[in-house]
Amino acid sequence: MLYEDCETDISKRMLASVLAEVESPACLLGGWAVYLAVNARYSQERGEDYHGSKDIDLGFHFSGDESAESVLGSPLAKSIRALERMGFWGVSARMVKAYHRESRRPLGEQEAKRVPQHDLFYMYVDPIVDAIPGTFRDAMGFAPIDEPLLRTVFEDGQYDETGEFGARLLVPKPAVLLAAKMAALPRREKDHKRHKDIADIYALLWYSSASLGDLKSGVLERVPTKAVKSALSGIRDDEYAAAAGAIGEDAGSLKMALGGFMDSCIEDPGCGQRGGSGGWIMPYAVGYATFVKLVLLLGRNADSGPVPRGKIIGAMKISARITKANLDFLRSVGVVEYVEPASCALTGLGLEYAAAHEAGDKEALRRASLDVINCSHLKPLSDMLAKARDQSEIYEWIKTRGGYADGKSPSGMHAPHHAGYRTLLRILRDAGLLRGAPDAPGTGPPRGRASRLASLSVEGVGTVDIGDADTLALAESYLDIVRKRLAAGDSA
Repeated sequence: MLYEDCETDISKRMLASVLAEVESPACLLGGWAVYLAVNARYSQERGEDYHGSKDIDLGFHFSGDESAESVLGSPLAKSIRALERMGFWGVSARMVKAYHRESRRPLGEQEAKRVPQHDLFYMYVDPIVDAIPGTFRDAMGFAPIDEPLLRTVFEDGQYDETGEFGARLLVPKPAVLLAAKMAALPRREKDHKRHKDIADIYALLWYSSASLGDLKSGVLERVPTKAVKSALSGIRDDEYAAAAGAIGEDAGSLKMALGGFMDSCIEDPGCGQRGGSGGWIMPYAVGYATFVKLVLLLGRNADSGPVPRGKIIGAMKISARITKANLDFLRSVGVVEYVEPASCALTGLGLEYAAAHEAGDKEALRRASLDVINCSHLKPLSDMLAKARDQSEIYEWIKTRGGYADGKSPSGMHAPHHAGYRTLLRILRDAGLLRGAPDAPGTGPPRGRASRLASLSVEGVGTVDIGDADTLALAESYLDIVRKRLAAGDSA
């Protein structure tokens, strides 16, 4: 949890009151703007609202040439005076109001000084400007927070209009919000601020109405490629874990989404887009048949337009997490693109790839599979296959490139990654780059390893060998659930 419930509840309750007093034109920024941009789809897929924010960020426009009189008569100045009438007071460039944490009762500035700090919650309203007039400090008595990206909202019309929270609101387009998050992330010093930015970046990529192409072009118009790479490559695993835990997601999903977006922003002279987290992503927790089923599902729905992700999840009859991970893989190799509303569609390459599978045409599938590999992050893998002496080298290469955790499968990865690895080998075989089945002589597990993936022993029943990656993944998932229930004292 990024913030305590009392903090976001008070902030959300106060939004309508604050926005009713704000002088137009103004726009909503920060966490509540992200909330408005993603919540419809997030709540539809997750059955709960996206997390809010404890602060309210408001954007105002200045040309930078205003006189002192113009500043004093501006929407920002009028809004500050309205906030003061509501009980807010100024602290540097911020407006703040105190609440008692337990009773949630608002407190005046002097009353708050008599209450222990641990019993207080401070709600901030941050007025933010796109340009700072030279007369501003003399007129207002403080230097405002500035965000140059705001200019594109007011001058280029890069906003959506909404009546949410009972007020006419301007909300920056998702690409503008995403660009602002990218620019802010390296400057964040507090852990919880970084964690929230990471979660918001993921939510904008996955749940906003904008397509991935629009987000990418919109960000790169405003933030240099090097800055995007610097912001996202600097995220540590523990930060991914904290951000993912706050919004009920898997850290791997966040890492794949952000890593894939970062790599798509890096120009590739060969084919223009590279793959996932750290430059490497593969299928996840599905066998080849399930992977092909996903491709065919998208292909068979291509004529009727983009397929909603909820429909894909329902039709596949596998978890949303696994479905999303494999859609991320298909996106990373140029087969799928994310389009509105919360939907996926096949690219031109994807249509060819799906058609080849549908027709069972091995030559067409070979050509399409080669295109998928050669125009993506899989190309270096196809290059190293000619040099690999046995499959153990392939195991190690993929595991290292993808940063996959250790596990008990023959590949040394966790079972879901091993299942994806076997599916990846089938894709390579479709392209004619790997001879034989994944476990055929010369391509199978390293010598000395058993051909089975695992053995499952049950007291009083016996031991069963598991030779199918999908079954192994399901078995391990089930055992994890059992272990957690036993640890919690549940004997059922």
